[in-house]
Amino acid sequence: MLKDLESSVGALLAGRIDADAELSATVINVLRDPKVSDKLERATPFTGLVANGRPVANYAAIAFRPEDVQLRDVYNSGPTKRRVDGTVKHVFAKYGFSEAEVAPEDVTAKQICGASYR
Repeated sequence: MLKDLESSVGALLAGRIDADAELSATVINVLRDPKVSDKLERATPFTGLVANGRPVANYAAIAFRPEDVQLRDVYNSGPTKRRVDGTVKHVFAKYGFSEAEVAPEDVTAKQICGASYR
C-alpha cells in the first residue's frame, strides 16, 4: 500500500505497480492532468456494488443516529428531487462522471445497507 495518491500515480508511471484503485472522482481528476492523461487510463467498465442485478458504480453514505429517522428521511428525499429535476445528471456531467455512475433510480439505501439500515 502506498502512502498517498501522488505515490500511487508515480508508481504507476514508473511501472512499479500495474494498477491502483481510487474513487471515480479521484481518477477523473488525475486524468485531467496533461502530464499523465496520455500515459494512464481509467478502467471501464468497473463494477463495484451490484443491486437489483445492475452495477452501482458510484455511491456515498452519510450516517444518522437511529432515533433521527425523520431527519434521515428528509435528507434522503433531496437526491430524489435533484434526480427528477435533472440536477444530478448536470452536476455529474460537469465533473466528468458518466451516466453509468448514477445509481439506478430503484436502488434504495436499505438495499445497499442491508440489515444495518434502520
